[in-house]
Formats: sequence, structure tokens, C-alpha cells
Amino acid sequence: AKQRCANMKIPLTQEEEELVQIALNAEGELYARGLIGGRQMHQFSMVTLKDGTWINDDICTYMLKLLLEREEVMCIGNPTKKRSFWFEPFFFTKLTNDGDGTANGGYNFTGVDKWSEKIVPDGDIFSLDKLFVPINQTKSHWLVVVVFFEQKRIQVFDSLFEENGGEESQVVFKYIQHQHWLKHGIELPQKKEWVIITNSKGKPRQENGELLNKCIHSIDISASRTSYFELTA
Repeated sequence: AKQRCANMKIPLTQEEEELVQIALNAEGELYARGLIGGRQMHQFSMVTLKDGTWINDDICTYMLKLLLEREEVMCIGNPTKKRSFWFEPFFFTKLTNDGDGTANGGYNFTGVDKWSEKIVPDGDIFSLDKLFVPINQTKSHWLVVVVFFEQKRIQVFDSLFEENGGEESQVVFKYIQHQHWLKHGIELPQKKEWVIITNSKGKPRQENGELLNKCIHSIDISASRTSYFELTA
């Protein structure tokens, strides 16, 4: 996985490298204004991209928006392709009743029951190929739970800990069952055929403290020369 990520890197021009260094090292009220949806990112979020720091929700949310944009382009190019969707990190926190990114805060379907309408026009998530649920455990560790609808599989991807994410994946399974009741008025068909796979041994590992994007094994991100942010004071 690390080698795949290294192969996807494109060398920056000197001007681009200087822009990155300004974003990472500047102080004060500096913003990196994203060119996707006009989203702004505060400089203290940009600093979390440095080695040895914890990536915050802002960075992950912006990366997910890049993936969503890429997904839309791929679907336009291939109308037969089934869409996938990435929830923002706040989704799971809201689903667990502000449970600090863990399953310990309870369960609150009514807090997110309308969120599916942002995904597809009729709000039916079961028309998707995959659904990605990023989770910030205790505000210090990231993992992602992925729902594979056709395979009836829910799988945890965690580049640091083994056998992690069991409780979180159960919460996600409960969510999709409630979504099926809401949209179709019946219990999830063949519910017993669904399998939950927690993070297993043999997956690519990251060293503690490395940046999240140094060990990506759940998504293959395409390289692009597009400039995704500009700096404003």
C-alpha cells in the first residue's frame, strides 16, 4: 500500500512547493480556500498535515469531497457504473449521539435519518455500490467502515490496529437496517447473510504517528494536477 501511494505522487513545481510550505508554516488567520464547494480550511487544520501530527476532521472531510468529485466524474464517463458515497466524519458522531467517534455514546437514528437524501435523489442508499463511513475514534485515531451492498458485507479498514472496529461496524449495520425499514417498509432481506469483517491481520500497517495518507488500503485515489486550494488572509 505504501508503494502504491508513493507511485501516485506527482512532483510539485517550485511554485507549488512554496505554496504548500506557506500553508503549513504560516501563522495567524490564514485560510486555504478549497476550490470544491468554496469550502475554507483554517491554517491550523493545514498544519495537521505535517509529519508526527494528528489529522483533524477538516482535512479528512476535504479529502472525502475530492473523492466524491472524482466519483461523479467517473460516473459521468461510465453511466452504467454504480455510485459510491463517503459520509463526512461527523455522520458517525451524530449517529452515536455525539459519542466522541465511538460506539459508546448510544444510537440516534433520528439524528441522521434524512442524511441519505443527500446521497441519492430518492434517499435510497441501497442503490449504491459502496458506502464509506469514516470514524475518528476518541479524536485520536481514524478508521473507515465500508458497506458493500451487493456482497452483503460490512468491513473495517484500519491501518494501525488489528481486530478493531467491531462495535462501530455493528452500529453501521443497525443504521442500514433502519434505512431499509424507512425506505422500503420491510425488514432488510436476507439479513442473516450479511457478514461483518473487522480489521484483520495481514493488512498493510502504518507506523504510529505517520500521516493517514501514507498507508491507504481502502481506496485507490487517482493522481491529479488540479490545484485544490488557494491562500487568503
